[in-house]
Amino acid sequence: MKKIILFSVIIISCLYTTTYAQTREIDANELATSLMPHMTKPIVIDFWATWCGPCRQYSPTFHSVARLQSRQADFYKVDIDNNRDLVGIFEINAVPTTIVIYSKTGEHLKAEGILTAEELKTLIQQAQGLLDLNDSF
Repeated sequence: MKKIILFSVIIISCLYTTTYAQTREIDANELATSLMPHMTKPIVIDFWATWCGPCRQYSPTFHSVARLQSRQADFYKVDIDNNRDLVGIFEINAVPTTIVIYSKTGEHLKAEGILTAEELKTLIQQAQGLLDLNDSF
């Protein structure tokens, strides 16, 4: 019985980790030194803020697409109040804003506002068509 309970806890923990691991917070240093140089698929970033109502409305859609599309792209979040450098680099003027990086040099697609799941999936598909992993810093 203990083995069944332990196994169940492990499975639930793995599912929870898998579900939310794709949408963890990142900063400029991690993006530039760890993620972009080693990217093998597009990087999708949700720029958001804790005080932003539309961001809270968009978040479930972003997380849902992240779960469904985790093989097609890597998903992250950036709190604009804690990462002003990334806000400047990507010229974020409104939240929520979603960017999809498709090049190791930082080329990206950008969409401002709340996206539907289909709009986000389309943005990812467009980036996959542009994906260039031969770029170097």
